[in-house]
Amino acid sequence: MAKTSYCEALGSLMWLQVVTHLDLTYAVNILFRFSHNPGRSHWNTLKHTLAYVKGTIDYEITYRGGGTLNSISYVNSDYTGCKDIRYSIKGNIFIIAGGPVSWESKCQETMVLSTVESEYMTFTHATAQALWMMKFFAEIGLPMTNPITIYADNNRSISNSTNNKNHC
Repeated sequence: MAKTSYCEALGSLMWLQVVTHLDLTYAVNILFRFSHNPGRSHWNTLKHTLAYVKGTIDYEITYRGGGTLNSISYVNSDYTGCKDIRYSIKGNIFIIAGGPVSWESKCQETMVLSTVESEYMTFTHATAQALWMMKFFAEIGLPMTNPITIYADNNRSISNSTNNKNHC
């Protein structure tokens, strides 16, 4: 593996992920963990990811104009998905005018004890991001007419968010 250009190829993927290919966020996150000591399987996975980029080179993001700036967001996490440190991986994406404007995929900052807690923390982080985005768009003269809709897939965390009994 010493003769491979793992770090250089990973750097190229990271640049693509930041600039044009948000769909690479999760893969780059995982591959980066092994950048100091990659194995053959990591190199093969990186090459597979590069082949994916080559196969989707003509895909594009299109924003629709003329409408309101109503936004939607999708959030998710996987309970202890980072097996090395036992932290959950959180992810979210915000879509405005039909295209993504903000996204994230990374390990949560704290260890959690259940899938509900992991999803709820991810949901909370996305809510803070939504509030910031609403203030930002209002400051630049493009206020959102409706609140940002956040979709999550964990019924217990959704229940915790909508039930006032669980809040101070």
